[in-house]
Amino acid sequence: MERKGRAKYLAICILLIATIAFISIHMCVRTRGSCKTSKLKLFTAPHTLVKEEFNNKMNISSRVEQHFEKDEGSIKKESPLNQARYRIIKTPTLSSQKIKSTLTAGEARLSTKMHNENIHKARYRLKLNAKCPREKDVYLVTVVESAPGSFTDRQQFRDTWGSVKETGGKYIHTVFLLGAAPNVSIQSIVEKESAKYGDIVQYDFVDTYRNLTVKTVAALRWVLKFCSHAKTMMKTDIDVIVQYSLLVDFLQSLALKTNGELMLYLGCVLKHMPPVRATSSKWFVSEQEYAGHRYPDYVAGWGYLLSLPAVKSIVQAALQLPYHPMEDVFVGIAAEKAGVAPTQNKWFAPVVSMGYSFCYFKPFLVIHLPGNRLMRLQFWLDLKQFENDSCSHVNRGEPPEHVCQLP
Repeated sequence: MERKGRAKYLAICILLIATIAFISIHMCVRTRGSCKTSKLKLFTAPHTLVKEEFNNKMNISSRVEQHFEKDEGSIKKESPLNQARYRIIKTPTLSSQKIKSTLTAGEARLSTKMHNENIHKARYRLKLNAKCPREKDVYLVTVVESAPGSFTDRQQFRDTWGSVKETGGKYIHTVFLLGAAPNVSIQSIVEKESAKYGDIVQYDFVDTYRNLTVKTVAALRWVLKFCSHAKTMMKTDIDVIVQYSLLVDFLQSLALKTNGELMLYLGCVLKHMPPVRATSSKWFVSEQEYAGHRYPDYVAGWGYLLSLPAVKSIVQAALQLPYHPMEDVFVGIAAEKAGVAPTQNKWFAPVVSMGYSFCYFKPFLVIHLPGNRLMRLQFWLDLKQFENDSCSHVNRGEPPEHVCQLP
């Protein structure tokens, strides 16, 4: 009897342990693997303070963002590009300007089979519209493209690079551009965020990766309509470092060299890039969408500068082009048609694979760091603490010539 009692007790214990393990695994799957060891532990001790600072600053629930990511995934699956929803409204006509009437090399390879109408035939409605101050002499307007549910990334940008409103006596204005939210709960939070900060521009197109061309052209048109008094525009993604003080110094030196007259389209220029034909890639472009083997040179879409005359010329050229799903390629083709040449700047850096180094990062104007909020925050905090550090002990010299080429 005693043995049977022990066996029964042991069986109950095993069943209890198995039940707990099953529940834990189920919760892990439901929370997208959050029970795994956090990557934050890979950082060394000094980053502990950064993690605490980061968590203190991010005041919107991560559960909301996880909920959005789930909905965004369903949108991508259920809403292919040619089913994207638009609402038609009347928009002002741009003043006439002569655009090349002959086909450019890039334009000739764009297909009209997938999209018989160009991007501007499908007009979209503004839902939220941040103001660009008319009373200010806006030197630089930055449009940061963001997904509706990326609350945490927007808050970090506001608390860091977006908090810079003036440098060297030059006023900087930053707005975030969004497409339609995937559900009413996300939209409700976006509207509260907009009411609090007044920096949200939102249109009603479906916000997916394949619709980024719609998003970028919307950004260019918003600047022309609501912030045309700005000297320069910067289009950037949410996951970048932008050193405004260096950027403004650079723009001022450039203006002196050119007497202020410049068709500027500047950043990390990608040259002789082929279309990606692998259907599994998020950059996939079919031969029906683009028939050529090489794109014209274009500036990487995560961050670039445009003078207002260049913005106007590119938008006018885009009016005549069929759609291309890769937004930076599309802008490059429109720029080629408008006669606006891309300008390489080696201090616009793509993903840094070598890990974090304050002195390595410091001279760059713009750095693209996707999926690495902590590293972006780390550099911001270090910059505040060691701003006057010349990093003279680091003999870096010029960045390598290939720094702007994709791996």
